[in-house]
Amino acid sequence: AGNVVDLAQRRRPAWRVPVYALAASLLVLAASLWLRNTGGPVRVQDDGRLVATGELARALDVALASAPQPRARTAVGLSFRAQDGHVCRSFTRGALAGLACREGDAWAIAVLSHAAAQTGEVRQAGSALPPEVQAAIDARMQGDAFNATQERAARAAHWR
Repeated sequence: AGNVVDLAQRRRPAWRVPVYALAASLLVLAASLWLRNTGGPVRVQDDGRLVATGELARALDVALASAPQPRARTAVGLSFRAQDGHVCRSFTRGALAGLACREGDAWAIAVLSHAAAQTGEVRQAGSALPPEVQAAIDARMQGDAFNATQERAARAAHWR
């Protein structure tokens, strides 16, 4: 039996590890270039911060978690005031899930992750968020999530 294991180990191609490492590097490079593209939902600023752009930024500006739009590409979940005083909102958009907090006139992305696969009917953005997004919410939230009235008031105040 020992000879079978040794033989199997010798037959394993030595090129696998370098090829897998190269593939992972190319994936990271492609993701980085995609994020830098101003046409995408997220942009990397010169200081390294991620900010929402385009349709994602518009959804964070106007969509209400208390009044979800059934065909919207971006679903906004929780809206709340963070411990630092900023308003934050969770969201899902396609394969992305994240948490954005209002900083000045921009939505700074506090955390961005791969969204869990949806099954069956459409789910609300605040439900079944990836653990890292939920942990970021738990770490920042001060008090309770906004109710419909608080959310409308925050939107009227430009999320300040």
